[in-house]
Amino acid sequence: MAAEASFPLTSLSEAQRTQALERFARLRPALEGQMSQTQLAREQQIPLSTIQRWIKQHREKGLAVNV
Repeated sequence: MAAEASFPLTSLSEAQRTQALERFARLRPALEGQMSQTQLAREQQIPLSTIQRWIKQHREKGLAVNV
C-alpha cells in the first residue's frame, strides 16, 4: 500500500522541504529495516515514542508529513 501525501512537497517552503528530507534521512535506517526503532532512537538521541510517531505518520501520509 503506497502512502499518499496530504500535500505535495512542492507546496512546502524551502525550509519545510529541508526539514522533511532531514527527518526522512534520520528515519531511513528504521524504515528500510537496517536498524530497529529502538536502536535508531538511541543513536539519534530522540525518544522512542517520537521515532514511532514519525514512522507511523510517514507510512500513513508520506514524506510531506515530516514537517
